[in-house]
Amino acid sequence: MLFALSDLGAFAWIREDTAPAWVQAVFSVVGIAIAVWVPAAQVRRQRQEREKAERLQSLRFKVQLLGLAKEVGFLVDAFAIRHHDRRLDMQAVGDLRQRLSAYEPIAPDAEAAELIQIIRSNVVSLVAALSTPASLTDEQIAFLKRNADANTKRAQAVLAAADARTS
Repeated sequence: MLFALSDLGAFAWIREDTAPAWVQAVFSVVGIAIAVWVPAAQVRRQRQEREKAERLQSLRFKVQLLGLAKEVGFLVDAFAIRHHDRRLDMQAVGDLRQRLSAYEPIAPDAEAAELIQIIRSNVVSLVAALSTPASLTDEQIAFLKRNADANTKRAQAVLAAADARTS
């Protein structure tokens, strides 16, 4: 294309004695543009990789929270099944509370922090129920179970949304 343009006289304003200077000027500008573009592209790629790693870390965290939400559901189920003695493994509840406390300061985003609070509220409700197990009605236990199931579904929805954003 350049040869065709030169045959038509498009570059007549460039004299033979100044042509090397013009070629050097054009390629200097091209070199500067490449020197600016390459680092910018690397920075953009690194930022995208970092954001993807953060989304994957957040997703893994939410998978762990879903596991905790399911554990609360299992504990409530176990509590509900034992109609005759209304006892629950307090060590399991304590372990669950300890893990929630460990997760809270490292929550990667607001969704994860909200899930931790929801799960914590279920555990607190369960512990409160344990303080007066004999006076609990079947309706109150059913409420605990519905609450735990709803929060497990909420955790699953948050996880699905996070997974969709990661893909």
